[in-house]
This record gives sequence, C-alpha cells and structure tokens, in this order.
Amino acid sequence: MYGFFFYLSWHYKYALGNLFSLTKEFIRFFFNFFSIGLFAKTLFLPMFSVKADPGKEVYIIDYIAIIISNLFLRVLGFIVRSCFIAIGVLSIVLVSILMTGILFVWVFMPFILFFDLYVLLKLITI
Repeated sequence: MYGFFFYLSWHYKYALGNLFSLTKEFIRFFFNFFSIGLFAKTLFLPMFSVKADPGKEVYIIDYIAIIISNLFLRVLGFIVRSCFIAIGVLSIVLVSILMTGILFVWVFMPFILFFDLYVLLKLITI
C-alpha cells in the first residue's frame, strides 16, 4: 500500500512540477530558436545594406539607386523577420496547446487506469 501512495505522491507532486518546467523550457526554446526577441527589435532594419564607395566618383543616380535598393531591402527584411516571428509564435501556441492536453491527461491518468482495471475485473468475473 505504501507503493501506491508513493506513486501518487510522485505523480502529482514531482512529475507534475517537472511537466510545468518542461513546458516552460519548450516555450523558451522556441522563443530563442526563432529569435523572436531579436527579430522584434530589428524588425524595420534592412536585410542587407548597400553603401556608396567614397573612393570612386558617385553620381546622383547612384544615390537614388542606393535609396531604392535600401528601401526594398528594408521591406524584404520586414517580411522575412515577420514570417519568422509568426512561425515562432505559432510554434509556441501549438506547444502550449499540446502541453495543456498532456497536462489534462496526466492529471486524470490514475483515475483512467483504475477505471480500466475495474472494467477489466468486471469483464473477467462475468
């Protein structure tokens, strides 16, 4: 009988706490894997930057081309970073939903096990 209470103590005390820690680690992993914080800080920076070479003669058309290309690269950087942020947030939401389901099953698993054993004993004794 001691083993049963030891199991319940482990199931609801230690394992449940570890399940919450695991959920927190998954969320932190996806936050860092998709660099959500960094991409949010640098969302409007250009992906690459085109600079004029001061050693050669630069015409006004070169400056216009640099401004247009930097604007295009800034929009491209915004789109790419936004996609990574969206995929990262979606991953975090999916992991949260999955871990909530696992938590729900984990809490009721002993009851399901005892119910299954009760039904099995009823079937055997019929």
